[in-house]
Amino acid sequence: MKLLITGALGFVGINIMRTLAARAGVEIVAADLHPPDRAIRRFLAPLNQAIRFITLDVTDRAAVRNVITEFGITHIIHGAAATPSPQDEIAKTTQIVDVNLGGVINVLDASVASADVARLLVVSSSGVYGLTGQSGMGVLTEESPPALDSLYAVTKRSAELLAARYAALHGKRIASVRLGPIYGPGERTSAARPRMSAPGQLLEARRNDQPVTVWGADVIRDWTYAGDVGEGLYALLVAERWQYPVYNLSYGRPVSFGTMAETFQQQGVEILWAESAEAADVRMLPEQTRTPLSTARLLEDSGYRPQTSPEQGAALSCALDLKDSG
Repeated sequence: MKLLITGALGFVGINIMRTLAARAGVEIVAADLHPPDRAIRRFLAPLNQAIRFITLDVTDRAAVRNVITEFGITHIIHGAAATPSPQDEIAKTTQIVDVNLGGVINVLDASVASADVARLLVVSSSGVYGLTGQSGMGVLTEESPPALDSLYAVTKRSAELLAARYAALHGKRIASVRLGPIYGPGERTSAARPRMSAPGQLLEARRNDQPVTVWGADVIRDWTYAGDVGEGLYALLVAERWQYPVYNLSYGRPVSFGTMAETFQQQGVEILWAESAEAADVRMLPEQTRTPLSTARLLEDSGYRPQTSPEQGAALSCALDLKDSG
């Protein structure tokens, strides 16, 4: 398998690579706007022989085609995306759409033009279910109605629809994967990811050897360990069949922020509970509760279901975290 991963050097991308590069027969072409820094190279060091790093702007259609042709790509995980803040939605609307929609169109075009490309997974997000996560429901299935209340959600849902249409028109194996809320080693802020997850902020406090005040113990999400995302994507890439255009990929069970904080506290993070949200360094607000995603489709077609518990995930996050940022 010659696998192209776009957006490869982001937090999710490096964890996908760490998981997939350990698989026999997988050669990865890791594409991003910039070369990897020292911290990322150290994170991936045990597996570097299976990874080739290249620079690629997914908004450059010719460059995307050239990469797929030059490296004989057979499988693609398209993860390049901009995850904007509310302020960025206003200030950088065009750039966000160029990356999140223009990029996926370029990858789709190049994929269907190549006889070598057998499968393409487009990385989507549980954000298509809305900022409130439809918290009154039991679980969210892929058939649950979208709530496109952010530019990010609009572009992700549009990318899913484009992927499904390209698959129908060209007979290619193309599907989208909606990722749940993710935590794990290596999360940092960047231009494409200006906001860190709450567990990521706890990990950063440990990285900096600083105490952290938190608030929102009862807020629920189905926090998903990043390594399980890589395992789930690999399971789909090698699955015998894809019956659906969209798959959820998430832990699929409710986990409170209080539980997540306790698991990181057990790994040495000095955590203090604040008396109010305003007084906290890391806060989860009631409106940030999210309904767990159903992973029944993923299990049906790939046989995989994420299994890493919060306790295991916190321990792995701390053990594998970036050692420096030079």
